[in-house]
Amino acid sequence: MAAGEYISVKSQEDIEKSDLKFEATELEKNPHAELKELTEIYISRGLKPELAHEVATQLTEHDALGAHRSEERRVGKECSQGV
Repeated sequence: MAAGEYISVKSQEDIEKSDLKFEATELEKNPHAELKELTEIYISRGLKPELAHEVATQLTEHDALGAHRSEERRVGKECSQGV
């Protein structure tokens, strides 16, 4: 049983590392599209477009990878739960 749990946790870690690497590459290759994507996430949550853009810009300036990772992970979780 412990081996199965280890494999499950290890697989999740590998997926998360891969996702981070992909997101970092996307931020490097096309930062404007990534900023637009983050802005659209905030608009979908009810922020006015101008405020959504400002929030996305400030969070990206502070920690681009962290902001995108947490928001996209949240969106993915909401989609998988049918929210």
